[in-house]
Amino acid sequence: MLGNRKREGRCSNAAVQRAVLALALETHPRWSAMKDLRREIGCGGVTHHAIRDLIAIGLIERKSATVRPTPAAAHFEQLRLP
Repeated sequence: MLGNRKREGRCSNAAVQRAVLALALETHPRWSAMKDLRREIGCGGVTHHAIRDLIAIGLIERKSATVRPTPAAAHFEQLRLP
């Protein structure tokens, strides 16, 4: 039971959004395959929803089955705010 709670916390939408954005920023400006992100994060459908939500708010952009941070998200990361 405890293992399920740990996984649920790790696979919450907010946690997966952070993971998706962090992985996409690591490879910026290259595009990241969504299937690779899902495999790396390991949270199945939650990863798909997190990607969709990040696209909707403008932090990542999609081209076919790949994503990358928007210029605004990449610039914000470069600022290295505390």
